[in-house]
Amino acid sequence: MAIAIITAVLDTHGEMAVVVIREMIDIKATMLTKTPKEILLQERVAKSFPDPHPLGENSRRDKSKFCIFHDDYGHDTNHCRDLAELIAEAYEQGFQIFEQIASWQCPAITFTPANLNADLDKPVVVSCRIANTGIIIMKVHVDTGSSVDIMYEQCFSKLPAIIKALMKPTAVSLAGFLGESTWPIGQLELHIELVDDRDETLRRKALLNLYIMRNQSRFNMILGRTALRMFGAIPSTMHGMVKFSTNEGIGTLTYAKVEPFLCHEYGDRK
Repeated sequence: MAIAIITAVLDTHGEMAVVVIREMIDIKATMLTKTPKEILLQERVAKSFPDPHPLGENSRRDKSKFCIFHDDYGHDTNHCRDLAELIAEAYEQGFQIFEQIASWQCPAITFTPANLNADLDKPVVVSCRIANTGIIIMKVHVDTGSSVDIMYEQCFSKLPAIIKALMKPTAVSLAGFLGESTWPIGQLELHIELVDDRDETLRRKALLNLYIMRNQSRFNMILGRTALRMFGAIPSTMHGMVKFSTNEGIGTLTYAKVEPFLCHEYGDRK
Protein backbone atom coordinates (compact mmCIF):
# COMPACT_ATOMS: atom_id res chain seq x y z
CA MET A 1 0.00 0.00 0.00
CA ALA A 2 2.79 2.39 0.85
CA ILE A 3 4.50 1.93 -2.51
CA ALA A 4 1.26 2.56 -4.38
CA ILE A 5 0.79 5.81 -2.49
CA ILE A 6 4.33 6.93 -3.27
CA THR A 7 4.06 6.12 -6.97
CA ALA A 8 0.74 7.92 -7.36
CA VAL A 9 1.89 11.11 -5.70
CA LEU A 10 5.32 11.18 -7.31
CA ASP A 11 3.80 10.77 -10.74
CA THR A 12 1.76 13.88 -10.06
CA HIS A 13 4.48 16.01 -8.53
CA GLY A 14 8.09 14.83 -8.51
CA GLU A 15 9.16 17.37 -5.89
CA MET A 16 7.14 15.55 -3.24
CA ALA A 17 9.72 12.74 -2.98
CA VAL A 18 10.95 13.45 0.54
CA VAL A 19 7.51 14.31 1.92
CA VAL A 20 5.88 11.24 0.46
CA ILE A 21 8.51 8.89 1.80
CA ARG A 22 7.91 10.41 5.22
CA GLU A 23 4.21 9.67 4.88
CA MET A 24 5.06 6.06 4.07
CA ILE A 25 7.30 5.81 7.12
CA ASP A 26 4.63 7.36 9.32
CA ILE A 27 2.34 4.50 8.31
CA LYS A 28 4.98 2.18 9.74
CA ALA A 29 5.22 4.27 12.93
CA THR A 30 8.92 4.90 12.24
CA MET A 31 10.79 8.20 12.21
CA LEU A 32 12.64 9.23 9.05
CA THR A 33 15.26 11.90 9.54
CA LYS A 34 17.45 10.95 6.60
CA THR A 35 16.83 12.24 3.12
CA PRO A 36 16.85 9.88 0.12
CA LYS A 37 20.31 11.20 -0.74
CA GLU A 38 21.66 10.34 2.71
CA ILE A 39 20.15 6.85 2.50
CA LEU A 40 21.76 6.33 -0.91
CA LEU A 41 25.20 7.40 0.34
CA GLN A 42 25.16 5.99 3.87
CA GLU A 43 22.94 2.92 4.09
CA ARG A 44 24.22 -0.55 3.21
CA VAL A 45 20.97 -1.56 1.53
CA ALA A 46 21.50 1.12 -1.14
CA LYS A 47 24.38 -0.91 -2.57
CA SER A 48 21.84 -3.49 -3.73
CA PHE A 49 19.80 -0.97 -5.69
CA PRO A 50 19.85 -1.68 -9.45
CA ASP A 51 21.27 0.92 -11.81
CA PRO A 52 18.53 3.34 -12.88
CA HIS A 53 17.44 3.79 -16.46
CA PRO A 54 19.29 6.69 -18.11
CA LEU A 55 17.46 9.98 -18.21
CA GLY A 56 16.08 10.75 -21.65
CA GLU A 57 17.54 13.46 -23.82
CA ASN A 58 15.84 16.74 -23.03
CA SER A 59 17.26 20.16 -23.86
CA ARG A 60 15.07 21.71 -21.15
CA ARG A 61 16.73 19.76 -18.33
CA ASP A 62 17.81 21.94 -15.40
CA LYS A 63 21.62 21.87 -15.44
CA SER A 64 21.77 23.36 -11.93
CA LYS A 65 20.30 20.18 -10.43
CA PHE A 66 22.27 16.94 -10.23
CA CYS A 67 21.08 13.46 -9.26
CA ILE A 68 23.77 11.24 -7.75
CA PHE A 69 21.64 8.14 -8.33
CA HIS A 70 21.33 8.77 -12.08
CA ASP A 71 24.74 10.49 -12.29
CA ASP A 72 23.13 13.09 -14.51
CA TYR A 73 21.59 16.54 -14.48
CA GLY A 74 17.88 17.36 -14.47
CA HIS A 75 16.66 16.91 -10.90
CA ASP A 76 18.00 16.74 -7.35
CA THR A 77 18.80 13.42 -5.68
CA ASN A 78 16.20 14.09 -3.00
CA HIS A 79 13.54 14.60 -5.69
CA CYS A 80 14.38 11.44 -7.64
CA ARG A 81 11.24 9.33 -8.01
CA ASP A 82 13.20 6.20 -9.01
CA LEU A 83 15.28 6.37 -5.83
CA ALA A 84 12.22 7.09 -3.67
CA GLU A 85 10.44 4.01 -4.99
CA LEU A 86 13.48 1.76 -4.38
CA ILE A 87 13.77 3.01 -0.81
CA ALA A 88 10.07 2.31 -0.26
CA GLU A 89 10.39 -1.17 -1.75
CA ALA A 90 13.43 -1.94 0.42
CA TYR A 91 11.48 -0.92 3.50
CA GLU A 92 8.49 -3.02 2.46
CA GLN A 93 10.79 -6.04 2.02
CA GLY A 94 11.95 -5.76 5.59
CA PHE A 95 15.26 -3.91 5.30
CA GLN A 96 15.71 -1.93 8.50
CA ILE A 97 16.89 1.22 6.75
CA PHE A 98 16.01 3.47 9.64
CA GLU A 99 16.61 1.23 12.65
CA GLN A 100 19.72 3.13 13.74
CA ILE A 101 17.75 6.36 14.09
CA ALA A 102 15.67 5.22 17.05
CA SER A 103 18.66 4.27 19.20
CA TRP A 104 20.23 7.72 19.25
CA GLN A 105 16.95 9.63 19.38
CA CYS A 106 15.93 8.02 22.67
CA PRO A 107 18.37 9.72 25.12
CA ALA A 108 17.19 13.14 26.27
CA ILE A 109 19.58 16.06 25.82
CA THR A 110 19.75 18.12 29.00
CA PHE A 111 21.85 20.98 30.36
CA THR A 112 22.81 21.71 33.96
CA PRO A 113 21.89 25.12 35.45
CA ALA A 114 24.05 27.82 33.87
CA ASN A 115 26.41 30.12 35.76
CA LEU A 116 24.68 33.47 35.29
CA ASN A 117 27.82 35.30 36.42
CA ALA A 118 29.83 33.90 33.50
CA ASP A 119 30.40 35.68 30.19
CA LEU A 120 27.35 34.58 28.20
CA ASP A 121 27.76 36.90 25.22
CA LYS A 122 30.27 34.81 23.29
CA PRO A 123 29.13 32.96 20.17
CA VAL A 124 29.16 29.17 20.34
CA VAL A 125 32.37 28.21 18.53
CA VAL A 126 33.54 24.61 18.29
CA SER A 127 35.68 22.39 16.09
CA CYS A 128 34.64 19.61 13.73
CA ARG A 129 36.35 17.08 11.48
CA ILE A 130 36.22 16.11 7.85
CA ALA A 131 35.35 12.44 8.19
CA ASN A 132 37.97 9.83 7.27
CA THR A 133 40.70 12.41 6.65
CA GLY A 134 42.10 13.37 10.04
CA ILE A 135 41.51 17.04 9.16
CA ILE A 136 40.23 19.17 12.03
CA ILE A 137 38.51 22.46 11.27
CA MET A 138 38.81 25.02 14.03
CA LYS A 139 36.67 28.11 14.66
CA VAL A 140 33.32 26.68 13.55
CA HIS A 141 30.47 29.01 14.48
CA VAL A 142 27.23 27.29 15.47
CA ASP A 143 24.60 29.74 14.27
CA THR A 144 20.91 28.96 14.69
CA GLY A 145 20.13 32.12 12.72
CA SER A 146 21.59 30.65 9.54
CA SER A 147 19.46 28.40 7.34
CA VAL A 148 22.48 27.16 5.38
CA ASP A 149 25.90 25.73 6.18
CA ILE A 150 28.90 27.77 5.06
CA MET A 151 32.64 27.34 4.61
CA TYR A 152 34.68 30.49 4.03
CA GLU A 153 37.27 30.74 1.28
CA GLN A 154 40.18 31.16 3.71
CA CYS A 155 39.37 27.68 5.03
CA PHE A 156 38.52 26.10 1.68
CA SER A 157 41.81 27.26 0.16
CA LYS A 158 43.76 25.22 2.73
CA LEU A 159 41.99 21.95 2.01
CA PRO A 160 43.83 19.23 0.07
CA ALA A 161 43.45 19.49 -3.70
CA ILE A 162 41.52 16.21 -3.86
CA ILE A 163 38.80 17.74 -1.65
CA LYS A 164 38.77 21.14 -3.36
CA ALA A 165 38.21 19.36 -6.67
CA LEU A 166 34.81 18.22 -5.36
CA MET A 167 33.42 21.77 -5.38
CA LYS A 168 30.61 22.30 -7.87
CA PRO A 169 29.11 25.50 -9.27
CA THR A 170 25.87 26.74 -7.79
CA ALA A 171 23.03 28.81 -9.19
CA VAL A 172 21.80 29.77 -5.71
CA SER A 173 22.41 33.17 -4.12
CA LEU A 174 22.29 33.65 -0.36
CA ALA A 175 20.41 36.45 1.36
CA GLY A 176 22.28 38.33 4.07
CA PHE A 177 21.03 39.88 7.30
CA LEU A 178 19.85 43.02 5.50
CA GLY A 179 18.37 41.10 2.59
CA GLU A 180 21.31 41.65 0.24
CA SER A 181 22.22 38.82 -2.14
CA THR A 182 25.64 37.20 -2.11
CA TRP A 183 26.80 34.65 -4.64
CA PRO A 184 28.82 31.70 -3.32
CA ILE A 185 31.96 30.61 -5.14
CA GLY A 186 30.42 27.14 -5.31
CA GLN A 187 29.12 24.34 -3.14
CA LEU A 188 30.91 21.39 -1.61
CA GLU A 189 29.44 18.20 -0.20
CA LEU A 190 31.50 16.80 2.66
CA HIS A 191 30.97 14.24 5.38
CA ILE A 192 31.51 16.30 8.53
CA GLU A 193 31.92 14.67 11.92
CA LEU A 194 31.28 15.95 15.43
CA VAL A 195 33.39 14.24 18.12
CA ASP A 196 32.94 14.62 21.87
CA ASP A 197 35.67 16.64 23.59
CA ARG A 198 36.57 13.86 26.00
CA ASP A 199 35.24 10.60 24.57
CA GLU A 200 35.97 9.89 20.90
CA THR A 201 33.48 7.03 20.84
CA LEU A 202 30.76 9.70 21.00
CA ARG A 203 30.74 10.89 17.42
CA ARG A 204 28.19 11.71 14.74
CA LYS A 205 28.71 12.06 10.99
CA ALA A 206 26.50 13.85 8.46
CA LEU A 207 26.76 14.74 4.79
CA LEU A 208 26.61 18.53 4.58
CA ASN A 209 26.16 20.76 1.55
CA LEU A 210 28.54 23.63 2.27
CA TYR A 211 28.34 26.92 0.38
CA ILE A 212 31.82 28.34 -0.21
CA MET A 213 31.80 32.07 0.49
CA ARG A 214 34.46 34.61 -0.46
CA ASN A 215 33.58 36.99 2.39
CA GLN A 216 36.24 37.51 5.03
CA SER A 217 35.27 36.10 8.42
CA ARG A 218 36.89 35.39 11.74
CA PHE A 219 35.28 31.93 11.50
CA ASN A 220 36.19 29.10 9.14
CA MET A 221 32.72 27.57 8.94
CA ILE A 222 29.15 28.19 9.98
CA LEU A 223 26.95 25.28 10.99
CA GLY A 224 23.37 26.44 10.57
CA ARG A 225 19.99 24.94 11.30
CA THR A 226 20.29 22.34 8.54
CA ALA A 227 23.47 20.87 10.03
CA LEU A 228 22.08 20.98 13.56
CA ARG A 229 19.04 19.00 12.46
CA MET A 230 21.17 16.41 10.68
CA PHE A 231 23.48 16.03 13.68
CA GLY A 232 20.60 15.93 16.17
CA ALA A 233 22.45 18.74 17.94
CA ILE A 234 21.29 21.41 20.38
CA PRO A 235 23.49 24.46 21.13
CA SER A 236 23.32 26.51 24.30
CA THR A 237 24.84 30.00 24.35
CA MET A 238 24.38 30.15 28.13
CA HIS A 239 26.49 27.03 28.58
CA GLY A 240 28.90 27.70 25.72
CA MET A 241 28.45 24.23 24.31
CA VAL A 242 26.71 21.99 21.82
CA LYS A 243 25.24 18.61 22.70
CA PHE A 244 24.45 16.00 20.07
CA SER A 245 22.97 12.51 19.95
CA THR A 246 25.00 9.42 19.01
CA ASN A 247 24.43 5.67 19.08
CA GLU A 248 26.57 5.51 22.23
CA GLY A 249 25.01 8.41 24.11
CA ILE A 250 25.13 12.21 24.21
CA GLY A 251 28.26 13.96 22.95
CA THR A 252 29.39 17.42 24.04
CA LEU A 253 31.42 20.12 22.30
CA THR A 254 32.60 23.25 24.07
CA TYR A 255 34.48 26.31 22.88
CA ALA A 256 36.83 26.27 25.86
CA LYS A 257 39.73 25.16 23.66
CA VAL A 258 39.04 27.42 20.69
CA GLU A 259 38.48 31.11 21.25
CA PRO A 260 37.17 32.94 18.15
CA PHE A 261 39.13 36.05 19.06
CA LEU A 262 42.53 34.33 18.92
CA CYS A 263 44.42 33.45 15.78
CA HIS A 264 44.32 29.70 15.26
CA GLU A 265 45.61 27.88 12.24
CA TYR A 266 42.94 25.97 10.39
CA GLY A 267 43.10 22.23 10.63
CA ASP A 268 45.88 19.84 11.42
CA ARG A 269 46.43 16.22 10.58
CA LYS A 270 46.86 13.67 13.30
